[in-house]
Amino acid sequence: MHAPSSPVLKGTDAVRAAMARITAAHPHVEYRELIGVPHSEVLAALDEAHIALNEFYSSVPGVFGVEAMARRCVVVTSASADDEPDLGVESRGAWVVADVDSLHDAVAGLLEHPQALAAQADRGWEWARTHASASASRAAMRAALQAPAAVVREADRA
Repeated sequence: MHAPSSPVLKGTDAVRAAMARITAAHPHVEYRELIGVPHSEVLAALDEAHIALNEFYSSVPGVFGVEAMARRCVVVTSASADDEPDLGVESRGAWVVADVDSLHDAVAGLLEHPQALAAQADRGWEWARTHASASASRAAMRAALQAPAAVVREADRA
């Protein structure tokens, strides 16, 4: 499934082209594209999906990608620790990295190895839980806010 907030910015034309080829070669594959629907409908569709096609012109996973991983979907996106080191090495393997040129091959590869989808989805779920959950975000925010306060306290002592 693909649920772009902005089809041009998310690479929807490339997704449509890749999925037209995929569904022609694999008639059992259902492609769902949701645009302009309520968030609750997107979440319900993620609960039924196996693979979520996120965005393909970005170096970080979008909100949709994080939500998809949190719902144990395999996420395919252009986000990469090679392009965005702040993602950290632990992001490697959490999702399938593909750009507009490699999207078809990435999805075709997933379909060729359906037995590997659950393990891939579990890696994404773990990454989302550890790095993008409310509790993880709260801890990161607390650490970020405490760092400048420590510098101010140190300066006050000097």
